[in-house]
Amino acid sequence: MITTFHLKNREANKEISVHFCGEKIKNEKTPVYLGITLNRRLSFKTHLLKVSAKFKTRIGLINKLAGITWGAATHTLRTSSLALTYSVAEYCASVWAGSAHTEVVDIQLRKVLRTISGTVLSTKEQWLPYLASIEPPHIRRQNSELPIHEDGIINPRLKSRKSFLFRARIITEMRENTPDVWQAEWQQERAGGIQIDNVRTPVLGMNLPRKTWVRLNIIRTGQGRCNELMHKWKFVAWLDHLDIDI
Repeated sequence: MITTFHLKNREANKEISVHFCGEKIKNEKTPVYLGITLNRRLSFKTHLLKVSAKFKTRIGLINKLAGITWGAATHTLRTSSLALTYSVAEYCASVWAGSAHTEVVDIQLRKVLRTISGTVLSTKEQWLPYLASIEPPHIRRQNSELPIHEDGIINPRLKSRKSFLFRARIITEMRENTPDVWQAEWQQERAGGIQIDNVRTPVLGMNLPRKTWVRLNIIRTGQGRCNELMHKWKFVAWLDHLDIDI
């Protein structure tokens, strides 16, 4: 099997002819190396799409453990999600963390966080990691420590491609300037206008029954299946839920 890596779109479908012992070696556009699917541009789009596809079955298992009025304890859902979904999503994340297609995986992880917290789709994204007591995906990917990161790299071979070794220096400088990136992002966004001294502190109420936990998070976030929001989302007519005569 032989693969070529380049940025020339005009030669995207071009195959090279290489023979070994009288047999032609097969050209492979998306080879798999140590579980990572590579592509011609090294954008890791194919790999991230494969990872996203694996989530369907795993998210289904998490959903079966949870419910709006019943379900497993929050700590159980959190542990199960870390084991079933995050373990897949973060495999070799140090390599593909700089890809422009990481949002494909982040969308699936947000579904898991909504299941843990019992929040609806309109809930601000900043709330989801906090309620589940799990760092945001982009921060978890930066926290991965590898000895090879200490080597660093000064000049990338391709100006349009920055390897994970090149990004390691940027991440190290960011940690020195901002020790807690998650806390800094929360203070900047101020989800719901609420000030939280430490976002890493476990959320109160995680030991409550599922039904109470979900209702508590609806109050916290101000987003839920109430008449006002159902009308805002255009699922029901507002006048049908007003106790007035017209």
